[in-house]
Amino acid sequence: MPRHPLPALFGALLLACATGPDAGEASSSVATGGEAAGAGADAPVPASERLAEAERALAAGDAAGAERLLRAALATPGLDAGAELAWRLRARLALLLAEDGRGTEARATAGLLCERLDLGMTPEFMPALSAALEARDVCGGAACARLAGCCRAFFAEISRATGAPMEGAEACASLVDFARSPEASDEICAQILSGWREGLANVPGAAIPSECR
Repeated sequence: MPRHPLPALFGALLLACATGPDAGEASSSVATGGEAAGAGADAPVPASERLAEAERALAAGDAAGAERLLRAALATPGLDAGAELAWRLRARLALLLAEDGRGTEARATAGLLCERLDLGMTPEFMPALSAALEARDVCGGAACARLAGCCRAFFAEISRATGAPMEGAEACASLVDFARSPEASDEICAQILSGWREGLANVPGAAIPSECR
């Protein structure tokens, strides 16, 4: 833990009072100068500064460097895990990981941002971060993001082709939460979509909706 400079400054002031103006000034200069140098060397870089550095690294094409900076920012001593800055860091790191093909790690990093939010119980900044992740398919991958839409289209097409109304709204709605869960991977979701396509192919007169392709 970095030492705080105030104790040394108070000590230097007491020494100045005890030994006189000239000696005190010299002692104070030496003491505060050395302590200030030490504090500057030991003080942690603010998380907000590391976030800005990470954005500059990304702009320069240094994704690996940006990842190191974001992880270091999240590990900053004293950073409030529930504060907006911490969630912004998680969201940015999750986006970076997803772009690097590490979808499972990205969803784990995003945490609550990849779950269905109760807008009455969450801070006002979180829905915007969640929406940004959803727009980039971070919370379920490209295949998982299509599950609920394909499910609704599947039931609608079965009903149209067979003439027998089928109700699947509740089942399809549950897929929204599944797609955002840690258990959902792009591979698993792709297999589900493939199964629905095969099912439709076996129904006379049914077509495969664009949502399921």
